[in-house]
Amino acid sequence: MAERRLSSLYDITFYDLGLSGSNLDVFMTVHSDDDSRSDHSDLSGSATEASSLVAVRAGCCSFNPVSERGKKWHQVQMIILPFIPIAALILQNCWFMARVSSHQTEMQWLGKQVDGTVELGQLLSALQTERAEVAYYVFSNGSKLRNEYVSSPGQHILNVTDDRASEGAQKERALTRLINTLPSRRGARLLTSSRRRTENKDKLATLGHEQEQISKTVTDRTQEHKDSLSETFRRTDRALESVHVWPNFTSLASKDNLASKLRFQIKLEDLRRGISMGMESSEDDIAERMDWYNQITYFIMEAVIRNIKDVNVSNVWKLLLAYKDMIRSVEYFGIVMVEGLYFFGKGSLNQPRFINYITYDVLAWKSLNQTKDFVQYIEEKVELFESEYVEYRNITEWRDLIRGNVEQAMNLVVADDYFYAMKRFTEELTSLQWYLLGMIKEYMVDETAYADTQVTLSIIVLVIVFIISPIIIFLVRHATYTIQIFASTLTVKGMELKREKRRCDRLIHQMLPKAVAIQLKKKKMVPAESFKEVSVYFSDIVGFTNICSESEPIQVISLLNSLYNMFDSRIEKYDVYKVETIGDAYMVVSGLPHPNGSRHAAELANMALDLLDGAGSFVIPHRPDRPLEIRAGINSGPCVAGVVGTKMPRYCLFGDTVNVASRMESTGEAMEIHISQTTKQILEQMEGYAFEFRGYMEVKGKGSMPTFWLRKGPPTGPKTITLPQ
Repeated sequence: MAERRLSSLYDITFYDLGLSGSNLDVFMTVHSDDDSRSDHSDLSGSATEASSLVAVRAGCCSFNPVSERGKKWHQVQMIILPFIPIAALILQNCWFMARVSSHQTEMQWLGKQVDGTVELGQLLSALQTERAEVAYYVFSNGSKLRNEYVSSPGQHILNVTDDRASEGAQKERALTRLINTLPSRRGARLLTSSRRRTENKDKLATLGHEQEQISKTVTDRTQEHKDSLSETFRRTDRALESVHVWPNFTSLASKDNLASKLRFQIKLEDLRRGISMGMESSEDDIAERMDWYNQITYFIMEAVIRNIKDVNVSNVWKLLLAYKDMIRSVEYFGIVMVEGLYFFGKGSLNQPRFINYITYDVLAWKSLNQTKDFVQYIEEKVELFESEYVEYRNITEWRDLIRGNVEQAMNLVVADDYFYAMKRFTEELTSLQWYLLGMIKEYMVDETAYADTQVTLSIIVLVIVFIISPIIIFLVRHATYTIQIFASTLTVKGMELKREKRRCDRLIHQMLPKAVAIQLKKKKMVPAESFKEVSVYFSDIVGFTNICSESEPIQVISLLNSLYNMFDSRIEKYDVYKVETIGDAYMVVSGLPHPNGSRHAAELANMALDLLDGAGSFVIPHRPDRPLEIRAGINSGPCVAGVVGTKMPRYCLFGDTVNVASRMESTGEAMEIHISQTTKQILEQMEGYAFEFRGYMEVKGKGSMPTFWLRKGPPTGPKTITLPQ
């Protein structure tokens, strides 16, 4: 029976309504009212767009580019527009030139700083060499220990040799007399023993001669070192004289000795005088002299480092940091060499000196390793020390020996070798230090030349910009005129196209869901989609056949149009989708094409109550004395939705849920909402709904089913809307 009801819905045609001739013209006129209203809205929208396109607002001024005045104003704007990038380009070049000039100034300022450190760096290197020479002289040659070693052991051996020689001569004369009185065999044995004693005497004489040679060699080296020390003093004096700008030492400890260049010279001469006189000094005096040198070199080293400021210019900051670390490394290795000389000259280090050695040894290697990390060339040169510099291995062995600090006998030969090995090592590091300084200067020269090139290019660009600006103005003026003509035509065509597109989209969205319509416009297949939970609503007009037989076709059309307009305005307040209207049948669904969870039954029930309330107050235009009655049916469950057809596609629903909903409507009564048990169970989970058991109804394919009347909904439900007649 449900299928028959659905078939009967499609039986009403224009022919059955008697639409022919003038009546059909009237029908078209009635239906054209909606098209007229939509056209009017399209025209108003197009007019709005046209006004928005025509009335252009530029800052605080608005103009119409279609008018003559607007066109002129537009041309002025278009001519001014190219000047914006031109001005930006000019500003960018000026800013770039300012940056390059600042970079140039920074390089020049850094160059002055580096040049200023050359004089102090030479003085620092001279003082470091002087400290090493003085330490070598004091610890291995000028001390009491060295003097005793040079004079006492040799003299003692010579004295022993002379005593043994005189005593041997007396014993030999006694043995000769004894041999003459004894038998021949025994006398031979005594003679052999005498010869052996003579050989021992010769060996002792040879040892004394060798010791004399050692003493003579040490004395010669002592005199040679004194001459070398004097030359070192003179070299330091020359380096000191070359310093034209004396740095400002702020600490109290440095002001005592370095307050001025003259004061430093006086203090230095006093120290040298005490060393050159060869006076015997205690260990405290020796330590005080070495500490004085360490303090002076430290303050000058800090002055050199402080004079070179850190800069953030590409790779030069690495070279500056490496240069500073190399200066520190050379200074720390100089202090380590002084403590090492003390170790080999005295045999061991006391606790303060041992701590001092360990501290500066760690700092020296740390600074050297940091320099290697910053500059690859330094790392390669230091790694070549092991192969090219034979004494480097001895330095490593001596370092381990000193770090052990095991007390041993003094060894001036090792001290001498240690001094010359460490001196050469520090000289190699000093040469690397000056190499880094040369790299910094070379980099600054290259950067300055590059900056000059950039400034020249910027000036050339500015000249070109000023030359081509008039040409750009002429071309822009001509292009603006062409664009205005083309824009006027394009604006009209664009408005027409948008208006037609809106009308087309509106029509398509009335027939199909928006998502489906978008897929079809993209020429994509729209597969059927299954929905687990939806609610379907059917309604029709009670006695519609009698109304049609008693009314003119145009009156029927007017009735349906008014009724469905009222229905359409009310269902917009709910989460529902209008599927279609066939004659007097009105089909709505909730839960598709966008699922809404379990709210589909409540949304459709509230809508049905709202439509029932609207139908009760609806007045038939040509029969105001006759009330309009509708009957409605609702069912909930799964269904399948999809697009059917290609020429005139329709969005249709399929499934038992649709059939049962149609059955609920066809077996219902006037002004009642007939619902299935499935819908009732869903609504019972909500609050505010009232039901009345109607009875059991036979449904084809389902058998007997309990059905109910929906009496009311929640009091907070949406209010009805009364449309103007």
